[in-house]
Amino acid sequence: MSNLPDNDQEAKDVAKYKKLAQWGMFFAIALAVGLVALPMSKMRRNNRNRMVENGQVLYVQHCQKCHGEKAVGEDAAHLAGGLKPDGTFIAPALDSTAHAWHHSNRELFETVKNGSLDPTSSMKGFKDQLSDEDIAAVLIYLQSLWTNEVRERHKIMFGDTTRQSSEFNF
Repeated sequence: MSNLPDNDQEAKDVAKYKKLAQWGMFFAIALAVGLVALPMSKMRRNNRNRMVENGQVLYVQHCQKCHGEKAVGEDAAHLAGGLKPDGTFIAPALDSTAHAWHHSNRELFETVKNGSLDPTSSMKGFKDQLSDEDIAAVLIYLQSLWTNEVRERHKIMFGDTTRQSSEFNF
């Protein structure tokens, strides 16, 4: 037994338990951050994968008949589009082979939603058929078809590719 009076021993015990509680709280917070941070990145990756899958389904339903399987375009000889002999437009490739990636995400989104700026184009837009989230999913799917080099060049041309739901910056 210690020769300390009870009050001094109690004070030391309280200080010891406070220190243990502080360390316990530190480790609990560190563990919680570790458990949340890892799944959050996995959740983002899983959400992106779901968006790509959903976008592919929507692409096949709404876009493939004009832009071809896997977005290779209506005519392999005219990847960037152009005119058919009858004066109608050839749907361009939307993968890495043509110029779709030269447009910002906002421009791509607006074109899919509202149609081409050219009133004679057959691309009339899908605002009555697809939600904004659906259009974003289609664009995320299309961008998944782009090569890493094209994705990087697009990022350099138009900035950060982090998707923000209100702006559809993928």
